[in-house]
Amino acid sequence: MSRMLPERGLGSASPKWHRRLWMVLIVYRVLKVLVGKNRALTTLLTILSYRFRKHTQAYLEERFGITQDEPEKAFECIAQNFKARGEQLFGPGWIYVEGIQDSNHSFTDIHRCFFNDFFSVP
Repeated sequence: MSRMLPERGLGSASPKWHRRLWMVLIVYRVLKVLVGKNRALTTLLTILSYRFRKHTQAYLEERFGITQDEPEKAFECIAQNFKARGEQLFGPGWIYVEGIQDSNHSFTDIHRCFFNDFFSVP
């Protein structure tokens, strides 16, 4: 028997992320009934990507430490901040494992993603 909704205690992401994901899931399920799966997904993608695009610079600065004052340091900022700021911003519902970190490469594997866990309902 499959679950109708993900379990609330899934992972250990912050309450902020729980609220946001529940909101997206509820809107998707209502839209899916009204307009079908593909249109529901397209609508949500449009809404969510618009908000992200509107605040891209603020996100890049908060998430990675990338500023418009020093764009040439973007790679360095991402390499330094991807894991630490990801853990700080998103919480323990994500597990990051750093791989290669040098002046030319920055590899970080995400071993657990709360978004994936939340939306992967069996």
